[in-house]
Amino acid sequence: MPPERSDPVRVLLDEGLGAPDDGLADRRASLPFVVVGLARGAVDPAWLELCDVALPEGDPALERVEENLAAHPVAARTLALLLRGVERRSLADGLVAESAAYSVLQSGPEFATWRAAHPPRRGYDEGPR
Repeated sequence: MPPERSDPVRVLLDEGLGAPDDGLADRRASLPFVVVGLARGAVDPAWLELCDVALPEGDPALERVEENLAAHPVAARTLALLLRGVERRSLADGLVAESAAYSVLQSGPEFATWRAAHPPRRGYDEGPR
């Protein structure tokens, strides 16, 4: 069964794997999921750069990463999409992309849940109400 759009995709990267195809970075740029690479042995760094998260196989951090991806799928996908291709963006393009991503997150359910659990604090200069 193919992954749900919000599910991260695990990719096992074996030692000795040949270099990735030159166009692979462009093809994965708009994938609507987080790519989690699990490296088995010494893997060509070009493969690791294609992953949104790269860990050695068996790393205990994987469980926590997957918990966070499951708990915050919109934020995780938004961050992955924002960071992919950052090296190809100008500063101005990066600021526009970051602003758009921030707006999407602020209007979404994950932020609404967080905001409900963290009421605004009164400022120091506001005085008693």
